[in-house]
Amino acid sequence: MITELVTNAAKHAFPSKAGALIRIEVVCRDGTWICTVADNGIGATDQLRGTGSRILEGLARSIQARLNGEAGQGGTRITIEMPTTA
Repeated sequence: MITELVTNAAKHAFPSKAGALIRIEVVCRDGTWICTVADNGIGATDQLRGTGSRILEGLARSIQARLNGEAGQGGTRITIEMPTTA
């Protein structure tokens, strides 16, 4: 899942490639693993509803995780939350 998020950011977020930054953060907090993949690109234009999003949502369901996304002019941020007991 993380590979898919990084690949999508690299392919779509940076038309000029200058100053491109993709950040991955993984923490365990209060019994939940939280993984965030964020970029400083142009922001997702499909309102996070394209084919890639559907694939990610299916993967999240398969590991009992929640998937949240935000997109705007400052880039795109996708957060995956999974209980440590999953």
